[in-house]
Amino acid sequence: MVTPFPADSSRIVGGVAGVARYLAPQLAATGDVELLVVAPGAGPPGLREQQGFRVCHLARPPGPGFLSYWALEPRRIRRVLEDFRPQVVHVQGAGGWALGCPYPWLLTIHGLGERDVLYSDGPLRGLRSAVMARVEARARRRATDVICISPYITELLADQLRGRVWDIENPIDDRFFEIERREIPGRILFVGRIGPRKNLLGLLEAFEQVAPRYPEAELHVAGDAETQAYDGACRARVEASAALKGRVHFLGSLPIERVRELLAGASALVLPSFQETAPLVIEEAMAAGVPALASRAFGIPYMIEDGATGFLFDPQRPDEIAEKLARVLGDAPLRDRLSERSRRIADDRFRASRVAQRTAEVYREVAARG
Repeated sequence: MVTPFPADSSRIVGGVAGVARYLAPQLAATGDVELLVVAPGAGPPGLREQQGFRVCHLARPPGPGFLSYWALEPRRIRRVLEDFRPQVVHVQGAGGWALGCPYPWLLTIHGLGERDVLYSDGPLRGLRSAVMARVEARARRRATDVICISPYITELLADQLRGRVWDIENPIDDRFFEIERREIPGRILFVGRIGPRKNLLGLLEAFEQVAPRYPEAELHVAGDAETQAYDGACRARVEASAALKGRVHFLGSLPIERVRELLAGASALVLPSFQETAPLVIEEAMAAGVPALASRAFGIPYMIEDGATGFLFDPQRPDEIAEKLARVLGDAPLRDRLSERSRRIADDRFRASRVAQRTAEVYREVAARG
């Protein structure tokens, strides 16, 4: 498997790294998958043993990342694979890594990197996006097998997907299903990197409208800064508002165990992003029985049943976010109903052990075809 993978298994940054962290040990546990994870650009280089599988971290190469991921990284990845001689190579996220791969390979499309980069910091965003769009389109067209984590991807990229499409949703750690809910009424949770794409400023504006009506309400923000300018703007907004100051808590990047503790006490999770595919944090909230409120766009409506497991809103309208948030905060029986149905649906769709079995079936078929 070629994928982002956390150097510290207790602390995850990025959805694709989270998927790999949850999926890899479960694949190894199936008993018929000998797994090597090749992780470009993360952690100190070297080969390490983990829970029944091995991880080979590759140091980040010099130069611009958007060029090296398809020009330099594939060659470095192939050198590692030559020693392992795999029957199947599973590339997660960055299709550019698969170009030139001499072994049977499949691609899991986790999102649209060419769109995500437009929300990132740094220069040449337009050029970076154009390069990624061209490279990723080539990989998507060449893949004989593609795992799509959401119907949103299948519909959006229909003209680029020429191989067989497998519908397999993202996995989450089974321990999220074991969370014992101990709600602290009024605790609102945001989990994600603090940058323009996640739209924390929109949530702060909505919470500012709700806070005076619910004195016990507090917003806990878990995640590090994706861009310093945006993070600074969010903190300045809190300091300048009497309704927000002292009631919004920036927690930074947290270990997985701490995120589970926060979910156990949350009344709601809110994710007002401008671009998403299938966010892991929504799956994790559903497994924990936490009502999820999120954008009515992209892949999210395929995850949240509006009014049944959570609520959807227009991320461009803080007043609508505030209205849905107030509805959940002010109705404990509603939160209980949303919680119960969320857990039931998540158990069927998102358990890592079940996702691993489905993924292993794809490996067997790809290997059989050679």
